Order: sequence, then C-alpha cells, then structure tokens
Amino acid sequence: MNSSETGIEITSSSVLEPAKGLKVLGYGAYDLEDTEGLPLMALEGSGDAPKFDELKNHANEPVTVKGGEESEIFFAVRLKIEAPPSGTTRGCRYEYRQGRQLYRQTLDCELDLRTN
Repeated sequence: MNSSETGIEITSSSVLEPAKGLKVLGYGAYDLEDTEGLPLMALEGSGDAPKFDELKNHANEPVTVKGGEESEIFFAVRLKIEAPPSGTTRGCRYEYRQGRQLYRQTLDCELDLRTN
C-alpha cells in the first residue's frame, strides 16, 4: 500500500538473509490476476501452482503504485533447497523511486521452511 499521495516506482526487491541450506535462484513480480490470488508458497510443478515461467514477470521494469493505492503486482523469490534448511529466512528489501528521490526500505519479514 502506497500511503502517500504521490506515486512510487518499485525498482527491485530482495531477501537479505536466506536460511542456511537455501539458495536464491531469482526474483519475480507477478500480477495477482494472472495467478488467481497470492500464492504464499508454491511448489514448482505442482498441479495447483501458477506456471510462473509462462506469466509476465514485471521484475524487469519499475512497478508503479499510485498514491493511496495498492499494487496488483506482488513480488516473489524463487528458492532452491540444497540442504535441510536451518534457521529462518529474514529481511525483505525494496528499492523505489518517488519523483526524483530514491529510497531503500528494509522490512521485517520471515519465512520458516522445513523438510520432512
């Protein structure tokens, strides 16, 4: 949600501290309408997961959010499990532009991913 009256352009997003055992393969930005809602965790190749490779990835262009509005674009990280994860993935960083001013904002986000 852009709580200001002025539009912003989100230029990048990233995870700061992936848990041990996880490798960041890349990032994406997808339209909620294309994915039929927000997939919180999607196992690649499963029948009910969005086919991200077939969708437009908006991460390669600034994502515009008008003042006082929410974006229909959500950001995602693609992770590969290389070893049983230990610890918690933490920190989401967003870089954006408002007018001519550049900003970097770090949010407290967490993901606990476990294997059986």
